[in-house]
Amino acid sequence: MTIANILVERDRALVGVDTLSAFMSGADAVMSEDERRDRHACKVSFLPEISCALTGRGDHMLIGYVHFQLMVGAVRSFDHAVQVMPEVLEFAFRQSMSFRAMNLDDDLVTFPGADVMLVGWSPSVMRFEAVRWIRREENEDFSYARINGALLTPEIDQIEPVETPNTPARMEAVARQQMKWVNENYPGTCGGRLLLAELRRGEIDVRTIASLA
Repeated sequence: MTIANILVERDRALVGVDTLSAFMSGADAVMSEDERRDRHACKVSFLPEISCALTGRGDHMLIGYVHFQLMVGAVRSFDHAVQVMPEVLEFAFRQSMSFRAMNLDDDLVTFPGADVMLVGWSPSVMRFEAVRWIRREENEDFSYARINGALLTPEIDQIEPVETPNTPARMEAVARQQMKWVNENYPGTCGGRLLLAELRRGEIDVRTIASLA
């Protein structure tokens, strides 16, 4: 479970994520409970040269490969990154599954699903944009959708009213609503610190705004 919240406005975008590393099923076969406790994970990464952020949920190994491929691929812009993402996602899927096949027992080589979000400045429309790709465990490809306004994951806005997370205080308030729901349904799967990234054209600011322990 990961908190990954996005707000997109014309001249800026906000990305809020938690930092707690929640290991996938089967991790106990290669790492003890003590070794897994209180670890942090990178849940948002950046391509500052194109004013772009990458975040997501599910298979963070796959998301890491996505960032690597976009970085070494020397994309021209956010729009170019979106254009090449189908090939990037397929590469990342193959790499993450190959790693599992080489390092885990056969019964643990499963795809946990992935929800990948790219946020950045679009030269074609002269504003910030965000796009989401989702592939469930049972699917053979990624679906694609534009993010309009805001995206909250977990989708707490479908359960109870929330304020638009357009300030650090409101981003924290939404995350605490999400934490309450997560702790009731999937305890111990997210938390740590709440990071907030603010993207403007040619500028990215990242800071810790709360503890979600």
